Amino acid sequence: MSGMVEARPFVVPANTAIRAIALNTFREAIRDRVLYLLLVFALILIGVSRLLSLLTVGSEAKIIKDVGLAALSLFG
Repeated sequence: MSGMVEARPFVVPANTAIRAIALNTFREAIRDRVLYLLLVFALILIGVSRLLSLLTVGSEAKIIKDVGLAALSLFG
């Protein structure tokens, strides 16, 4: 067997396989419309809480926290 190279099976490194799975999962998540609905809902929630905190005197952090908790109790 002089001069012959022994064939070894092709092995994919673990980090390459994990990266490929993560990339495909990310692509599928971006295609999903639920992601966009959640993003729009979060932006509306942030806007409403900032508006309400401007209308109140003083406790801005409490208003933002209360709006977030109210949204969680309604939709979560």
